[in-house]
Order: sequence, then C-alpha cells, then structure tokens
Amino acid sequence: MIETMDNIQTKLAVAISQTMENITFEDVEVVTDETIDPYLGDDKLWAVLPVVEPYAGELVLEVSMACAKILLEEAYGEIDAEPSLEGMQDLVGEILNTLTGRFLDELTPSGQTFQLGLPRKGRGELPKFDDEITSILLSVGEHYLNTTVVGKDLQRANDN
Repeated sequence: MIETMDNIQTKLAVAISQTMENITFEDVEVVTDETIDPYLGDDKLWAVLPVVEPYAGELVLEVSMACAKILLEEAYGEIDAEPSLEGMQDLVGEILNTLTGRFLDELTPSGQTFQLGLPRKGRGELPKFDDEITSILLSVGEHYLNTTVVGKDLQRANDN
C-alpha cells in the first residue's frame, strides 16, 4: 500500500485487491509511479454502479481492453475464441459489483445494509463526474485498471 494513501483510498485498495483475487485470481498492485499515465486510452471498458443507501455516490471501474481480455481468461479459464465484448463487459460489471460491496463493508459499520442502483456499462469515453473524491490506478501485470469513488456523501461516510 502507499503510505500516503488516505483512509478512503486504503479501503478502496483493500476492496479491489480482495475482489480481484477472488474473481480473477490476479494480484493487483497500486501504481505508485507518478510517471505512469493513468489514461487507459479510448479502447477501454467501464462500468458505473450507483450507491443509493446508506450513502449516495457511485463507484467507477475502468479497464483497458487488453486487461479485460486477460481478466476474462483468468476468471473463466482458457477461451477457445476471441473473448466477446459482451463477456468482457459483463465481467467488468461483476467485478465492480463485488468491489462496491466489499468497499461498503469496509466503509460502513458492521452489519450495515446498503442499496445499490442499476449499473451502467460502456466502452470508450467515460461520462464526466462533478464530485470525484478519489481514484486509484492499479496494475495487473503490464496492464492497468482504474477505480474511482464519486460523491461527497461517501466522503462524509469515510470521515465518520
């Protein structure tokens, strides 16, 4: 972990690490090299999952296409054909859903229930967010993924 990470970044990093190990059997590392460009390019997949209760906000996961292909193979074993776009998008959504649950478990008191909204998935340019709180760039081997927390309410939850 990065020593300069704040509390919410640490909780997010723990959640994504646990999620990736359980779903794709891949270790992820927080990218500490500030010379790495966090821009994943136009050819990326993304998913946004709203958190409705107890704290309003959203979690975002961006994955380069190359990384998505690797994660799909790791999650489901060798794939005979070229991985489908739909399969990769579904996996990104599944990873984000699990990540969000683990993150909220880290963020909220034990036993707290939460409600999630309907996910949005896409390819290419990510929608713009006005109240981004924090973002963490992670590596899976030579490839990158980015997680972002959006919403001041989630920041207030972290501060409690």
